[in-house]
Amino acid sequence: MAVAYYFAEKKCGNKKAIEKIKILSNQIQITSIGPDEVYAVNINNKINDYEGGLQYYAALNAKCDMIITENIGDFFFSEIPVYTPKDYILNVL
Repeated sequence: MAVAYYFAEKKCGNKKAIEKIKILSNQIQITSIGPDEVYAVNINNKINDYEGGLQYYAALNAKCDMIITENIGDFFFSEIPVYTPKDYILNVL
């Protein structure tokens, strides 16, 4: 959510960004990243992008069906499907 806010704020300003984040957060389920995810990333030598690794293990532990990201290359090791937003909209929805 912090990254989404960051880009929305750059584009629309603080007030509009907060409105957009409120809308987004009501449309998705939010999970957490804790010690289990951190330890899993630390021992997985395949992970090149630490933040992506944290997101991946949070998705796994939350039993997500897929990951949607602009950086699909960061998830080359994923055991669950990974889509760009465009591919998800065009091919999965």
